[in-house]
Amino acid sequence: MGIAAALGLSALAEHDNKKRREREAAEREQREKEREVAKAARRAAVATIECARREADVAAKRRDVRGFAEKTLTALCLLFNISRPPLHVGDDVDNFASDGSRILVNPRWAIDVLEKHCPHAACNRDVLRWFIAHEVGHHMNGDAFTPPWIGAEKVQNHVQELRADYVAGFALAYLNGHVEYLDSVLREHATIESDTHPDFSKRMRAAREGFYAAQLEARA
Repeated sequence: MGIAAALGLSALAEHDNKKRREREAAEREQREKEREVAKAARRAAVATIECARREADVAAKRRDVRGFAEKTLTALCLLFNISRPPLHVGDDVDNFASDGSRILVNPRWAIDVLEKHCPHAACNRDVLRWFIAHEVGHHMNGDAFTPPWIGAEKVQNHVQELRADYVAGFALAYLNGHVEYLDSVLREHATIESDTHPDFSKRMRAAREGFYAAQLEARA
């Protein structure tokens, strides 16, 4: 074989090798793209499943809040020997309130507060009981919730809130709860006094006074 022919065969072989390498590189790139697409699809599937799980968890917790609020309200009305007011549970309420005829509960707000401040079930139970009892206290005392408390002076607002805190602490003792679970919640939500609510220290004092008064009454 002549030198020219040999060089021609070598060039052809090199050309074939180059084409093969390019084809293999293209195939590797295509497989990598397919793997990335598959990974993205799996991530999307996991995110969808996780989102569905969270929504299911929230729905279950909302049902739990409603059921617990119903039972707690019934128990409180028996404790204080009053007629049971209607309970409204929905996201159209800011948090917890009494409008003069109903007890109002926002389950999403309640869940957020409990998840942030309560490390265990006993805390969940007692904080929810206290909030509901606080609104029952407003209901019993005729403190209609009329935003923005038109016609009510700051002192009057504070007196109403502290009376409701006392009632809630009193109820919590009779329900075998623990008033100290409120510390973290009230410390955040009543850091300083406003025109409508006293500060943390006054509210905790009122809650404790009601709690200890109930304990003394129960032992008498």
